[in-house]
Amino acid sequence: MSRYSRSICIILFQSLFMLLQAQPNRYGVPIISNYEHYVTGGSEQNWCITQDFRGIMYIGNNDKGVLEYDGVEWRTIPLPNNPYVRSLVTGDDGIVYVGADGEFGYLAPDGRGDLQYRTLSDTIRNEEPGFRIGEIWKTYYVKDRVYFCSPPMIYVYEPDERELKMIETPDHAFLSYFIDNELYVGDYSSGLMRLEADSFVVVTGGDNFSEMNISGLVRFDTGRLLVATYYQGIFLLDLVTGEVNRSFVDPDLNEYLKNGVITYLHPLDRDFAVATYYSG
Repeated sequence: MSRYSRSICIILFQSLFMLLQAQPNRYGVPIISNYEHYVTGGSEQNWCITQDFRGIMYIGNNDKGVLEYDGVEWRTIPLPNNPYVRSLVTGDDGIVYVGADGEFGYLAPDGRGDLQYRTLSDTIRNEEPGFRIGEIWKTYYVKDRVYFCSPPMIYVYEPDERELKMIETPDHAFLSYFIDNELYVGDYSSGLMRLEADSFVVVTGGDNFSEMNISGLVRFDTGRLLVATYYQGIFLLDLVTGEVNRSFVDPDLNEYLKNGVITYLHPLDRDFAVATYYSG
């Protein structure tokens, strides 16, 4: 083969390689970029994520506060005493609200326009010295109110009025969930409960979930909820009749999920995503 022929072959091969590289992803799998902790400025573990109206991402880190990412640069927003940041939410007012271990508040710009953390929980500590805030596992923005939810207490903040009130949860409550603008908690002793006025009551059929740790709650259809538990699998609850469908999920699949320990349940367009501790 002549030198000229070899050159043509090399050029054709390189062109084909570049063409293949430029092919669209026919299966729709998103392009994923992984950022190591030494790039983000945080520690190895993150707990939550939200995005503001400008498209900027905020990640709740294990002990480095809130990580801010604008698509180019990372920045850390520290919190007092470096607590675990357990929950984040972007409100309809455009403000990012922060729930952490023993701390809650929001992000606000300083004189240079950089976001900094502003505490709300200090209001309680100043009025009641020694009061323990608890871990704010969930934070919600619903109807112009922010709900900072810890196992022993729900802190309700009204930004327009700058008012903060506390709602005590049942003795053995843990995680909280908002479904159709109603707040639910899973209580190990009583089961599934709903906030009515300023107190929690057991929903119809909710006592079936006593002595279970509820780890996920989403609306299945009108009047029915999909209830996930750590160790007992997934159930379908009819809020009108109180009937619990225990065979809603294929038995083999439910056994697989139970063995994996269900930690999260999330609705998709026509399906539901289930996260487990051991099985992905």
